[in-house]
Amino acid sequence: MEDKKVSIIMPAYNVEKYIEDAIQSVLAQTYRNFELLIINDGSTDDTERICQQYSDTDSRIRMFSKPNGGLSSARNFGLDHMEGDYVIFLDSDDYIASDCLYRLVSMKECFSADISVVSFIRVNENKEPLCKRYKENSKIVSMTGVDYVRRIVGFLSIGSYAWGKLFNASDFDGVRFPVGRLWEDAMVIPYILYSKKVITFCYAPLWYYRVREGSIMNSYSEKRIDEMDSYQQLIDFGGKENDRILVWGAKRWYVRSVKYYKKMCRKYNKKIPRNLIPYLQRTKKHKIDIIRGYFNYEIRAWALNNIGKFWNY
Repeated sequence: MEDKKVSIIMPAYNVEKYIEDAIQSVLAQTYRNFELLIINDGSTDDTERICQQYSDTDSRIRMFSKPNGGLSSARNFGLDHMEGDYVIFLDSDDYIASDCLYRLVSMKECFSADISVVSFIRVNENKEPLCKRYKENSKIVSMTGVDYVRRIVGFLSIGSYAWGKLFNASDFDGVRFPVGRLWEDAMVIPYILYSKKVITFCYAPLWYYRVREGSIMNSYSEKRIDEMDSYQQLIDFGGKENDRILVWGAKRWYVRSVKYYKKMCRKYNKKIPRNLIPYLQRTKKHKIDIIRGYFNYEIRAWALNNIGKFWNY
């Protein structure tokens, strides 16, 4: 099985406190045929020195340094330099279980899957689990790309993150992440997934997602408008594919993201920015369409079948 090389792309920016956990978790993998591409994205702390030390001692680690350009820029740099058959993206403040690569590759090959996915568990900065209702579960399910993307905007989202997934390197031929945008994963990954015939999903949380204090995901930022843009992009895509369920679900999350933005404005005593006004106006129409969707047989049947499903994701 190890005839296939996995390229692990790891952007790194000022993560001297965390990056050794990420690197050591890769070196501990039971699946040995990999290359780790660390892209030091203009770090100003000790990140570059730490990465260079590991690169000097293991030929499977390649370290690159470039001027700061953001997460998308660093990932794109890695895609331009990878040599593997498969590719995964690992954030430098996260880490993975020792059998993560083995499970991803074996699922992909045993099920003849286009993409394989593992679940994750959120941990704090001290690596303590944050999920109180987590239960160990090694169940594996398969679904089509259409079904997977619909579940991205389902009642309990299955996740459009780039990490946690094993892709074919060829999936990114001509595909790159948008530079300078947040929610860059949601602007790329669903469109790769949608056309796939088989995606395997393992409930076992083999990925450890570190929740850091001050993260933009949990704070006020005018760049959160990128989240709404990502859902509108998915709405437009669903319309072109005549996928009513996808359009309906994406509209639900669009409205939710606007509501959360307004909540953050109140929490941090910020005025509603002028550039949010068109989004508020669009939200009114989306709310009407969401209500109408419950009277559509196809949407109602799908919704009733998916309410209450727990994905660990």
